Amino acid sequence: MGATEHGFRAKLERHQPDLPIYLMVPSDVVTALGGTATFVVDAAVNGTAIGRRSIKPWGDGRWFMELTKPQCGRLKVEEGDAVDITVSETLQTPAALEAALAKNKLADRWAALSASDRRMIAEHIFAAKKDVTKAARIERAITKLQQRS
Repeated sequence: MGATEHGFRAKLERHQPDLPIYLMVPSDVVTALGGTATFVVDAAVNGTAIGRRSIKPWGDGRWFMELTKPQCGRLKVEEGDAVDITVSETLQTPAALEAALAKNKLADRWAALSASDRRMIAEHIFAAKKDVTKAARIERAITKLQQRS
């Protein structure tokens, strides 16, 4: 399961000089990425990767992402600029987990999990140093998915 990439154009904004610059993320992008609360994506501004960034709810149905002052300096962008943004959920599913999901016909249940839940499970499996630990973590994930209704 590879990365899903979404692009959009946004204006860099700031409410007060001492607050970070931010940009509004379209709701359709948030929906496509499975966002329901604050979540993390890999982002690029004007084609330059800026790494992992949080997309956060504004509180009124809108979503935003902040850019730090050092990031804006490196990107040579400032408040008021219109920029091209690319965000992607770059979650890679471990091959052994994909095989177990297919074997147990659980791909739909996996896909129904939030992006943050899938990332947490996948990173936990990737972090295993021994094959036996990885296998146990996969088995635990499969069991939990089977118990979901």
